[in-house]
Amino acid sequence: MGGTLNLADAFDAIAEVRGGDVDAVVQRDRHITWADFERRATNLGAWMLDRGAGLQAKVAAYTYNHPAYNETCYASWKARLVPFNVNYRYRETELHYLLDNADTEVVVVHAEFVPLLAKVIGDLPQVRGVLVVDDDDDLAPTDGPHRLLDRREARRVVIGRVLVSGRFGQGI
Repeated sequence: MGGTLNLADAFDAIAEVRGGDVDAVVQRDRHITWADFERRATNLGAWMLDRGAGLQAKVAAYTYNHPAYNETCYASWKARLVPFNVNYRYRETELHYLLDNADTEVVVVHAEFVPLLAKVIGDLPQVRGVLVVDDDDDLAPTDGPHRLLDRREARRVVIGRVLVSGRFGQGI
């Protein structure tokens, strides 16, 4: 891994070691194994890229506590995108400000929040993809396998204004 490690690399390594029988995510009666978690994250990350999300694009996780949140983060990291949380208590003005100010390109949203998102999405032309989930939905697109960026193709990720890289101080 060349001396650098990100969360996607760590999760991939765990999935490889733990295999298909060990749970990675558990919510109530729902169990997602490490193998499924990795496959689903790969497919979801590729779906985001297929929608046109660019390197370091911002991905809004507008969900309750749900496996969709974990999968959104993992998928974003695998695709070299930057996930961020959206507080489900936000009102229209706050939601618009956050999604616009973050230059959000992808939104993963619980179905309950779609009416509020619909009020602001028309004024956010940078949003390239919206994925709606219900509590019982299988979040990840299943038309894989997909290829994500090779680790050598994208080593740096900007989080806010902080450069995280193997070589600090180098411009993006």
